[in-house]
Amino acid sequence: MEITLTIILLVGLILITIQDFRYRAIHILVVLVVFATSMGVLWTQKGILINFKTIGYILVVFSLLWLYLTIKNRSFINPFANYIGLGDFLFLIAISPLFSLFSFIVYFITGISIAAVLCIVLKKYIKKNTIPLAGILAAYLLIITINNFFFNSDIFHLPFLRKLI
Repeated sequence: MEITLTIILLVGLILITIQDFRYRAIHILVVLVVFATSMGVLWTQKGILINFKTIGYILVVFSLLWLYLTIKNRSFINPFANYIGLGDFLFLIAISPLFSLFSFIVYFITGISIAAVLCIVLKKYIKKNTIPLAGILAAYLLIITINNFFFNSDIFHLPFLRKLI
């Protein structure tokens, strides 16, 4: 069962990566499949469906983004209109069951850093003025999932870092 869920997850991540790089949009059905698969993985591993701490973290980050943009522009701003795609937000919610809160924070920070570096390095090759954040994060998660599956390792299991926090 877990192998089937992993294969479905990998296909969903590949589709999100391709769609976001090509169209700068992702189809809601693919996001829903990834979310359902993520819940299935969490259910098979821990017997629960949703990790509310991780979803809460995502909501806090996006609320702070909205607050920052509102203060910066001195008027209420819809961050999904010009600053970040709704698909990026929905993708993060969809993959949230796959992570503990600590692992998600590490994934989110490293993924955003990778996206920033890629966009700076590849700026002259990118024709659109937007960042395929969900696509980059999906490709990153694809690499992590393949690593975890074949090498039975969790790259986010960092006990030395947890002791510092």
